[in-house]
Amino acid sequence: MAIQSENLPIVLFDGACNLCHRSVQFCLKHEDPNKNPQLKFSSLDSEYAQKILQKHGLSSDSVESVIYVDQGERVFQKSSAAFQIARYLKFPFLLLQYFSYLPVFLTDFPYSWVAKYRYRLFGKLDQCQLPEAAPDQQCRFID
Repeated sequence: MAIQSENLPIVLFDGACNLCHRSVQFCLKHEDPNKNPQLKFSSLDSEYAQKILQKHGLSSDSVESVIYVDQGERVFQKSSAAFQIARYLKFPFLLLQYFSYLPVFLTDFPYSWVAKYRYRLFGKLDQCQLPEAAPDQQCRFID
């Protein structure tokens, strides 16, 4: 499967993480329909995500973060990824993007803490499950 820019922007998420699962559901529910292109999603465990990670010198074993890859194929992790994703959401959630002007060490600290304890706080699925999506949204998930 080739990595092509028409598949971007894409959000790579931990498919076994309940928090990540719910976050994808939140994005689908609150995404601004007027934003184009719409976000696409792929589990970090998928072959597609593995190719993207490898291309950018990352390993899914070392990633404890959501990853956002923009159309220019720039990679964002942790709070920077969350702020990029917020750009696609409806008001008032899109206002979260403005926290990107804060120093990264301030925004990544709480993000990293939650990421470290996400399974303990929110639980873990036995296996990766793609979030439920309406039939017209299923094409936005890349296996």
